[in-house]
Order: sequence, then structure tokens, then C-alpha cells
Amino acid sequence: MIKEPLYLQIYNDILTKIKEGHYQKGDRVPSEIELAEEFNVSRITSKRALDLLAQHQVVHRKRGKGSYVLHDDHQLHGLYEPQDTRPARRRKIGLVVPGIGATYGLETMRQVEKEVRKRGDLLLLLMNDNDVVEEANAIRKAVEEQVDGLLITPVNGQHYNEQILRLSLENFPIVFIDRHLPGLPIPGVYTDNFEAAKLAVNYFLDKKIERVAYLTPVTDGTASLEMRLKGFKAAVQQRQLSSTQTPVVEGSFYKNPQLLFSALDGLEVDAYVSSENAVDELLTQWMRANQVKLPHLCFDYTEKSVRSGRPAVSYIQQDEVAMARKSSELLYQLIEGEVLGEFQYLSPFKLILGESTGMID
Repeated sequence: MIKEPLYLQIYNDILTKIKEGHYQKGDRVPSEIELAEEFNVSRITSKRALDLLAQHQVVHRKRGKGSYVLHDDHQLHGLYEPQDTRPARRRKIGLVVPGIGATYGLETMRQVEKEVRKRGDLLLLLMNDNDVVEEANAIRKAVEEQVDGLLITPVNGQHYNEQILRLSLENFPIVFIDRHLPGLPIPGVYTDNFEAAKLAVNYFLDKKIERVAYLTPVTDGTASLEMRLKGFKAAVQQRQLSSTQTPVVEGSFYKNPQLLFSALDGLEVDAYVSSENAVDELLTQWMRANQVKLPHLCFDYTEKSVRSGRPAVSYIQQDEVAMARKSSELLYQLIEGEVLGEFQYLSPFKLILGESTGMID
């Protein structure tokens, strides 16, 4: 049974009160703000209820003054019985992401599409190549396309997109998927990257491999990268290991891979943890060029070795299916008018062992 939308509950409540004589012709009904507080919903939801009452000519809305009852109670009986007045049109959900990678992101998109489709709705996919300007354009286009809600994986960086900030202030239904932007009243579904990074480095430390390097692109305010770095540092501090034993190599490796290669030339370590799959790919390139064979693992890897059928690289696997399902569930709750605030849901993760750590398994 489909739960009655919150805006419709407000609509029916006001309609019933008019029929029971609580509100008379000419009376002002509660405002958007008052209804939002009374029903604990967003202002968008209360506005939708009042707009529907005005559309059915139950109330007249005067800009800046309020909404006033147009009919006496006896005139309403039989005319506007409480009912599910949701529009027959299929709802449209926007999915805004930096891109779809072979190792991460594809399964998220597939599962979101599945969640949207099973509700009979449409999915609008917009990619931005991890560029903040293109992200703003994508969000603007989604709004122009009249999406009912947005699932967004924000681009890496320390600055919040102005389009996200504006929609947040307007209480537009948004859920962050695989990200969390602290300080914004927007729900986020993501991996506990702090604990995941600890799991990664502890895999080596538990095997008495204590000289472990951590490789990461510049965190630059990106919450997931920052938490992974903090998790690595926390794990080595718990073992009372020095920074010489567990060096952190951070830089703009994607723009200039030589920065990473030069740093690797000067390291004396026995294993590597990379915060992203793309960093591990650069590490592998350097190892092949220098005939180095040391155990290494990273985040997000799916490619399997033709020889063994195992992953070529050991990796922390994030549960994309769980993230997509929970994100979609939360978004539909927002669309129906529920207020979630800065709700956070931590998705499960696990370490998948592959060939890159085979020599110590």
C-alpha cells in the first residue's frame, strides 16, 4: 500500500477542518511556515499543499498576506473528498556525478536506475568530468528539466557549489551519494573512509610489515580523501610507528605523474596503500618500469586477472548497491515531504584480496 504523501496529508487536514467548521469563509488558514512547523515538514511540502488547495479553489492565496477560505463548509461537501491527488506524470530523478568509471561508479548508476525504474519514474543522468563549473551547469539543467529530486556525488574540492547551496536553502530534495559535505542540511550516504583506511593499513601491519607508504592526490577539502588519510595516520599512531616508517606522499599526481615517480624513487618501504585506484595505476606503472615487486592495495578496483580470476589488485570494496539503494530511499522520503536534515548513513565495506598482495597472503 502506497503511503499518503505528506503534502496530501496537510491538504486533507485543512479540507477536513473547513468541512467541520473550524475555518469559515474568509478565514486565513495557517501559512507555509506555520504548516511546516506543525507537520514537521519542509516549506516546499507545505507550499505544495496550499497550492493544491488554491488550484481546487478551496482557498485564495494573496501574495504577502496569506491564504483565505473561499467557501462555507456546506459548499465543500462532496466536492473535494480527501484523495490521492498526486499527478499522473512519472517523477523525474536527476543523478549528477563526476563520471562513470570502469572500477567505480558504474554499479552505482545501474542500481539507482533500477531503484527509480521500479517506482515507475525516470532517471536523468548528468556527468561533469569532476569540474565544479560543469557541475553547476548540470544541476541547473536538471532543475530546468523539472526534476523532482537530485542524487549528487559532489566533485572533489573544498568549495561548495553555489547551485547546491541555493537549492539547500530552498529545501529542494537532495541526497549526497558517496560524499558528505559537513555543515549542509543535506543527507549523505557514504563509506566510513576512516575505518576503511585503517583496515587497509592494518592488513600490512598485522603481518609485521611496518614500513608502509600512503599515496594520495591532494585532499583539497575532499571529505573522503581527508578521512582516508586520517584513518591511515590513526592506525600507524596506534602502533607507535614513525612518519619515516610510514611516509605519506601527497601531490597533484594526475596532472604531473612525475611528482609521484620522483617521490617513489626516494622511499624505502615494503608496501603501499593508495587512496584511489588511479594512484595505484601510476604506482604499478612505476614498479614495472623499475622492476620493483612489493605488495600494494587501494580503494575501488574491480578488474580481474586473466590468469587467476582474482582481482589484479587487492582493494577496499565499497558497497555501491547499498549506497544507491539507501540514497534513493532517502531521496524519495524527501520528495514526499519528510525532513531529514544532515542525516548520515555509513555504507558497509570490506577488503578484497587479489594478486598484488599474493606474495604475503
